[in-house]
Formats: sequence, C-alpha cells, structure tokens
Amino acid sequence: MSEINSEFTAHNVLLADGTQTLASAGYFMNQHPWFLATVRMLRAVYPGGLKGVRMVDLGCLEGGYSIEFARLGMDVLGLEIRESNFRNCMHVKSRSNLDNLKFVQDDAWNVERYGRFDVVLCFGLLYHLDKPTSFLHMLGDVCNKALFVHTHIAPVEASKAFDLSAMTQHEDAEGRWYTEYPDGLRVDRSASKWASLENNRSFWLRKEFVLGAIRDSGFDIVVEQYDWLGSQIADEMLRGMYTTSHRNMFVGIKSGENP
Repeated sequence: MSEINSEFTAHNVLLADGTQTLASAGYFMNQHPWFLATVRMLRAVYPGGLKGVRMVDLGCLEGGYSIEFARLGMDVLGLEIRESNFRNCMHVKSRSNLDNLKFVQDDAWNVERYGRFDVVLCFGLLYHLDKPTSFLHMLGDVCNKALFVHTHIAPVEASKAFDLSAMTQHEDAEGRWYTEYPDGLRVDRSASKWASLENNRSFWLRKEFVLGAIRDSGFDIVVEQYDWLGSQIADEMLRGMYTTSHRNMFVGIKSGENP
C-alpha cells in the first residue's frame, strides 16, 4: 500500500483500491478512538442497526469520519467549506465505491439547506465559531436523534496550552475568546486548514454551558462520553489530552419522551 496524496494532513483512510491517504499517521480512521466511541454509542441508540440512518458530518475536513460511517451503512453527508479540504473529500469519495456517501462544499452554518438528519457529528468545529451557542441551537432544529460534539472547552483556570482571554460572557454563556487571526495579520486563510475560515476570534464555552446549550437545543438526554480516552481513562483525564488540551466529547439524545 502507498500514500498517494501528500495534501492530506489529518485523516488516513484505507481506500477501496488499497491506497492510503496519510500513511504516516500510522493508523486508519476506523481505528481512531473518537470514531470507535461514537460507533459504540450509536449502536446503543440504534440497536436495530445503522443501515439507512442519516448523518451529517459538519466541517468534515478530509472526509475520514464520513467514509467510515458510510461503510457502516449510514447515509452520510459531509459538509466542508475549505477548498483544499473539499478536494481531499472528493478524492476519498472517488475511491470509495459508496453510493451512500456524499460531500458538499458549504458552510456548516448552512446545514438547514440539506434537510433533517438522524445524527449530527460536530467534531473539531464548535471551538472555531464565534457564536457556538446559536450554532448548537440550530443543530437541535435539524437533528432527529443524536448529536455528537467533540470540542475544546474554556477551562475555569487560565490555560497553559492556549492563549485565551479572561473568562467573560457571550450569548448569555460563560467562556473565553480564542484568537484565530491576530488583528492586522495578513494570511492566506484558505491555506490555514486548522483555523476558522471567516471569524477572527472564536468563543470557547465552559463545559457547563456546552451541556446546557445542548439541553436547551431539545436533547433531553445530555451526557459526557469518556471512552474516547481509551482504556486508561483516569490517567488520560489527569495527565492526557482531556486535561492538557481541555478537550471533551458530549452527546445529546432525543429520547422521544416528553420533557
């Protein structure tokens, strides 16, 4: 097997023709702990199977999660706004042999254009937005069943890893501002794959306000999922990415019961 597209920076997908998109990663996307944790939760939510369950993957980057969920039988739409990333998504699509996988180049804020979805995947996107609470409320309007959010959160104490503002209020929630592009800096935003495309600052919500916004968006079951941390949960929470990078995984589920 060989690596055939050096433009990939994040997702290593084993394609139908036996090639890899980012062999240097050392593992495939279907082995990624975030993916595996989501699959476990989805199988609990959908014990009858995932075939035909409609998912949208917001800010899908290079399409790695999208294709793996499509391989499970889900009908998947990946939304990606950045041109270079979208090209990689289409590269993945062209070598997938999957009719249930589709990519569209569009802003995640426009997800309502594409109808309703059973499952909404929001990995690595929320902390790049300047109105995260409004965004979560919108997702509640388009999601029938389950919302997955993997995001940085604003730590209560000042961060050692990120240059964040003091704790403040925005959209009736507490959090910290993160600078995507310093004022006056001229940069090719289309090439900045790991930053927002449009807003200069993003607002990181405190954990409590992420949970509250998900609940207020119509999900009567709201949980934090920990098994993405692997088998050594305590060690990872004390010394790993969970603590050092202020990274969490949240799940909202609409049970169908009256609130």
